[in-house]
Amino acid sequence: MEETLTSRKDIRELFQLGKRFSKPPLVLVHKPNGIGHNRFLYCPERSVGTAVRRNRVKRRLRAAIAELAPGFSQGFDIAVLAKPTIFELDHSELISYLAFLMRRIQ
Repeated sequence: MEETLTSRKDIRELFQLGKRFSKPPLVLVHKPNGIGHNRFLYCPERSVGTAVRRNRVKRRLRAAIAELAPGFSQGFDIAVLAKPTIFELDHSELISYLAFLMRRIQ
């Protein structure tokens, strides 16, 4: 079961101190958290569109992360940033892009 990153302090630290990897239309920001399990934050850009479209992006990302989660390194805070062109990707492409980015963390 994944946990969502909600603390403002932790989110600020993640974006200030975290390392970034990108494979357009995704950017992954990560930082060790010292608690032994991963916490995720999903951030579609405002330019993705309306709240309905941004929520759809979050649901797609959450589903893709749930599929890939067993193979992840543990103990990181991870933000997944999405650009508007994410709608051009089908589910299998989204999975492969996320898998590529998550392998870079290990």
